[in-house]
Amino acid sequence: MRISIGPAYLKDASGALLRGADGEYTFTEGLSRMREHGYACLDFDMYANTAGELYAACDEDGFDRTAHYFRDLLTYEGLSVHQIHGPWVGDMFDRTPEGRRERFEKMSLALRAASILGARYMAIHPIMPFGCNSPDRPEELYEMNVDFFTRLSHVAERYGTVICLENMPFPLFPLASVPSTLALIRDIGRENVRMCLDTGHANIFPLSLHDCVHTIGRDYLAIVHVHDNMGKTDEHLHPYDGCADFDGFGRALGEIGYEGTVNLECSVPPSSYTTHAERVEQELALAAKARRIAAIAERAR
Repeated sequence: MRISIGPAYLKDASGALLRGADGEYTFTEGLSRMREHGYACLDFDMYANTAGELYAACDEDGFDRTAHYFRDLLTYEGLSVHQIHGPWVGDMFDRTPEGRRERFEKMSLALRAASILGARYMAIHPIMPFGCNSPDRPEELYEMNVDFFTRLSHVAERYGTVICLENMPFPLFPLASVPSTLALIRDIGRENVRMCLDTGHANIFPLSLHDCVHTIGRDYLAIVHVHDNMGKTDEHLHPYDGCADFDGFGRALGEIGYEGTVNLECSVPPSSYTTHAERVEQELALAAKARRIAAIAERAR
């Protein structure tokens, strides 16, 4: 089973994307190190930020050229994009019809980019028109999400992409838990709408990661976001640094015949090292944890 991670290897110690003196991206060293550490795929999460530079192109050609640039560079380095993350800038985006229309447009652009990058999957959060911590109007919330993602699935179909709805870390939000997210996906009833299991978000709820995987099952579990916490808040700790049972999670992936990647949604924070050697040491330790989960899954098949 392959392991993947977000673009942390493509950023400097401040968290900014690497650039050369001429303004061009200079990712070669980071991508080479990423491959040497055992990663086969990149989780391209840079389309999550709708205010970021990837959406700033003035026309479709410029937008497409940027996606082609990244794909060509990754291909040259022997890596691929397995998944991207769709637009998310907080629930305030969803609270007005205008905001939801704009997010739909940005999600459609992200699906276009996914097709260029060669990514089969796009992880995305449900829309939250009444806020992320409000239990109010659950039936209206549910129907709005069914309508929104049914329409978006037709856009995804044009691009050959699968939308993966993600469980959330908000206990008061009616669509946060794994069972409620899965029920929404089943009611949408589209072959290209599946689930992203976020382990950190799930760990805030009582259901174990092992049981979450089996609840979703092979037919609906398309991708995973792997990170840890202490069971209270969404901390994005490295696996095995919190209280989640990642050995049980790995076994469950193998038991259901999961065919995706073990994808880390955590990284080595710049504040944790002072030298490049320290950074590399921590990166290797993190990669080893992803490989451990993947090896457990393989043995459980």
